[in-house]
Amino acid sequence: MPGSRRVSPAEAVLYLGSLRERLTIISLDGDEYLAAANLAASSGASSGGIYDAIIGQCFLKSRAALLYTWNLKHFQSLASNVGEKVKTPIR
Repeated sequence: MPGSRRVSPAEAVLYLGSLRERLTIISLDGDEYLAAANLAASSGASSGGIYDAIIGQCFLKSRAALLYTWNLKHFQSLASNVGEKVKTPIR
């Protein structure tokens, strides 16, 4: 988590376990993963921007209504079918 809200590895594992019980994991197959990475790279993204593009592709595959993130900038720069559905969580 960002800044002063960092958690220990043990806490992170507990949080992930709790989330896993309530959410569906969406994964990309090899072709989908590579296509998302290539598209992001060809658009000038690098490093975390490519990772965010892969998350955006998982979002599209899930058909979820909204994608919540603290990093609006990276996600809003993705294709409009992702960028227009990005929100910041309420604290």
